Amino acid sequence: MNESGSENRALDAVEDGLRTVVRLMKVLMVLLAVAFCVSGVRSLEQFETAVVLRFGSVQDMHKDPGLVLALPSPIDELVVLDAKRPRSFERTTFWHNLKPNPDGSQPAVRESMRPTVDRYLVSADSAILHTKAVVRYQVGELVPYAFRAREMDRVLHNLCDNALVAVVSRYPLAEAMTRKSEVGAEVRRHLQERVNTLRLGVTIDAVDLALAWPKQLAPQLAEVGAARNEAGRLKAEAESVQGRMVSEAESAQKQIVSAAETWATRKESRVRADAANFAKLHELYQQNPEVIRQTLYLDRMRTALSNADEIFLLDGGENQELRLSVPRQTKKSLVQP
Repeated sequence: MNESGSENRALDAVEDGLRTVVRLMKVLMVLLAVAFCVSGVRSLEQFETAVVLRFGSVQDMHKDPGLVLALPSPIDELVVLDAKRPRSFERTTFWHNLKPNPDGSQPAVRESMRPTVDRYLVSADSAILHTKAVVRYQVGELVPYAFRAREMDRVLHNLCDNALVAVVSRYPLAEAMTRKSEVGAEVRRHLQERVNTLRLGVTIDAVDLALAWPKQLAPQLAEVGAARNEAGRLKAEAESVQGRMVSEAESAQKQIVSAAETWATRKESRVRADAANFAKLHELYQQNPEVIRQTLYLDRMRTALSNADEIFLLDGGENQELRLSVPRQTKKSLVQP
């Protein structure tokens, strides 16, 4: 009797355990089903964009922040991209390989360059230079970018290196060093053309270039810099002297022109006055020539006699001669027009 009761209690315990396991399995299956159903739900942030792919084809696109609903994988695939935020990357494929020492000091520069170690580009005049580029871009078309998002960085890096080689090789060294912005714009155009050809859905905003001479040319570059500074100083001095001479010449020119204009104005006024007097006298002369002639003669004689210091009347018989001693200043005033 006791053994039968013990067996019944053991069976009841086993049944209770099995029921508990079954209930736990049901709960777990429900949780797994719920997790499977909501696995396609995603919340988008401000700059994120979601593309829903159903069996590899574009089903829907969401650009606004909020919840995005999609069927569980492998039916739907939710590709979330930070497409609205500007992106950038740096390429140092052709930059020098000199890194500071652990103590912060600069490493020693070798006398010659090793092509397998020192990275550089060749310009149009067969000179070498180091080039580093920072490319800023943004996603323009989401669908092409979504299908190639996993390999986009590698593709853009390779295209950028190819653009640097193609563009820098067109410029002589000195021209490339002095026109970096133009070279960068040309690299951007070349890179954008390749991106458009491959339909990557990317818009290249700008390419910032850093160009550097080889470290082995530092002494020669120092001499060139000193020569340029001296040339700039001499040019500045020459421009200063030129400016001073031009200013003095312009000032003298203004004085001469002003004096000439004053003399011309005074001369014109005098001529106009003489012309007006002559017109009046001519009218009177036509009316009574003898009276006007005598009047003018007496007026001139009166002026001459009033300015004379001494008057000599020489009696030579029938021919009498009148001589006047006129002061120098008065004589000068009489001679002036």
